Amino acid sequence: MGEPGGRGAAVMVDATDGSLMAHAAVEHVQRPWLIDEERAAEIAGCAQPVEARLVWTPSRATRSPFYPLWEISTMLERVWVNQSGGVYQELTPAGPG
Repeated sequence: MGEPGGRGAAVMVDATDGSLMAHAAVEHVQRPWLIDEERAAEIAGCAQPVEARLVWTPSRATRSPFYPLWEISTMLERVWVNQSGGVYQELTPAGPG
């Protein structure tokens, strides 16, 4: 939330009950905040995904729920795309640090 180029906030809301889960100040608001489903499928090299959804689990691909992963499923495979454009065949635990 906020004006592009200005200060803002990122907010996570629980989809089941609408309660506030977490929030963070954002120094410079950028649009769009997340890459979209079509761009994630393109990055993953999946011409015809069966399903694409935003997911999050702490891993080397992302350590913050503010940067969810696109889970792209096809008939043959499942890959994850992070918000920086990295593609992962599996989600390795984040580990210490």
